Amino acid sequence: MTANQTLGRKLYEVHPQYKEESLNHRRFKHQDILPLLEHCKEKGATISTLGHSIEDRSIHEVKMGSGSKNVMLWTQMHGDEPTSTMAVFDMLHFLLAKDEALKNVRETILNNLELCFIPMLNPDGVERFQRRNAAEIDLNRDALKLACPESRILKAAHQKNKPIFGFNLHDQSKYYNVPGTNQTASHSFLAPAYDYDKNINTVRKAAMQGIALMQEILDELHPNQSGRYNDDFEPRAFGDNIQSWGTSTILVEAGGLRNDPEKQEIRRLHFSILLSLLYNIAVDGVKDNEVDQYWAIPENDRKLNDLIIRGVQFPSIDHPIDISINKEEVDSEDGKSFYLEGLIEDLGDLSTFFGYEEFDANGLTYEAAKIYDYSLVSGPIMEGINPKEYLKEGIGVLEMDNFDLKLKLKSIPFLIVDKNENLDFSLKPGNKCAFFLKDEVGIKFAVINGNVIPL
Repeated sequence: MTANQTLGRKLYEVHPQYKEESLNHRRFKHQDILPLLEHCKEKGATISTLGHSIEDRSIHEVKMGSGSKNVMLWTQMHGDEPTSTMAVFDMLHFLLAKDEALKNVRETILNNLELCFIPMLNPDGVERFQRRNAAEIDLNRDALKLACPESRILKAAHQKNKPIFGFNLHDQSKYYNVPGTNQTASHSFLAPAYDYDKNINTVRKAAMQGIALMQEILDELHPNQSGRYNDDFEPRAFGDNIQSWGTSTILVEAGGLRNDPEKQEIRRLHFSILLSLLYNIAVDGVKDNEVDQYWAIPENDRKLNDLIIRGVQFPSIDHPIDISINKEEVDSEDGKSFYLEGLIEDLGDLSTFFGYEEFDANGLTYEAAKIYDYSLVSGPIMEGINPKEYLKEGIGVLEMDNFDLKLKLKSIPFLIVDKNENLDFSLKPGNKCAFFLKDEVGIKFAVINGNVIPL
């Protein structure tokens, strides 16, 4: 184990004692971080308001450290990308602590660096749990026009702080995978290009070396689950521009992990690799890493689905097919909760694709779901009814009058729709998921909303 891997392992192990427990899911809001900022102020951090969003939500900077080298970190430029905000508050707890755990690491960082955190750059997007801001503009394509106040705030913060390193912290789709494997990409990185020729100067080289260092730690903590983004130059993007402004800019994307839907394990890994990188910046150790280590990270692929059903016999063709299904998060009105809606993603030969879950349907035949008019039934939903009796009859869709689908109904094993909707439930990409798998004896499995239900 290398020295950096040892440091990363130690930070990973102490993370639970610094974890901000109030941020235990991805859909927290702007108001949830305000008391956390006040707590950081009480512990000694300098908190300032950099400005306000379109809808007048405050955007803050948390500053600490007495060193000469400035490092700037910003999160949630996209409102539905919260993992790094969680990790940043964990990091702040560690850096502001007075205990003995890894005290030398904490003091080395604070004595040599001036840290500037901007948690939650796009609070209006956070409120809606959406990528774009209140004006439906992608802030990461607003570095030139600076049409939005949030973009102007980030640009002004950069001009004020003049950081030597910038951490551009995002979340990526959970459907990215390590090329040629079913391994999810828990992290993806990029040292963005600063021109169309993708030249590498000392600034961009340092970003590559910083990424190589983080990958070295992940090779110990979580091997073979990282990716690297294509480095085509995007002249409107903040990362590419900040690289060109003389700051070694590192894009870190939180991806997906099996059994980690709220990204709590990825958050823990973030804590480890980001603090390890800060320590190495403090001791001038980034330069010891090789650029070749950066290029050795495999370029991202996107061939994951939530569920792939393999080898289904389809009545109209002679050869078995595969069916892929993804579960889309549908927001509640307040954006604080959601339910999952399974949609057909693709069908045919999906041998080069992978699933978070895979189901072998060899010997089973597709059968379309029947629709039952549930509007004729009085009383509470499914009261006194055994759902499997419906399913065994091939009924997979319940129609209701003006039905308001609520999160509490997610456990009901039917696709529930409004009777007034004119929906197509045939097996084709984009359609909602409700069908059955049968053999010569009868129906064996229901596939409802991306869940395989044995009957």
